[in-house]
Amino acid sequence: MRTIRMFGERLNLTPDELHRFGEISREKKMKRKLERLLEKMPSEEREHSTITINVDEARLDEAKEKIKGFRRELAQFLDNGVIQGKTYQISVSLIPVASYAAE
Repeated sequence: MRTIRMFGERLNLTPDELHRFGEISREKKMKRKLERLLEKMPSEEREHSTITINVDEARLDEAKEKIKGFRRELAQFLDNGVIQGKTYQISVSLIPVASYAAE
């Protein structure tokens, strides 16, 4: 983040632009890390699924809150009483694809 702030200052980015740049940078870093892991990992060790649906945008805020709740609930369930185990990453995305696919 320090490096991002330094570049942001030199590029005269607004605080909002700097925040967005930082988020995108972190997301890209996590995506690259996940891609490297998937290349090495046997499919039986992971669960990955995708669904594409039409969404009423008036319900997006509620959907995002449900996702946050689900992640916390699942993390708590999986972490409860663990003495020894593997580290897993839980990733749930809600991304509008149609409006950006053509760009």
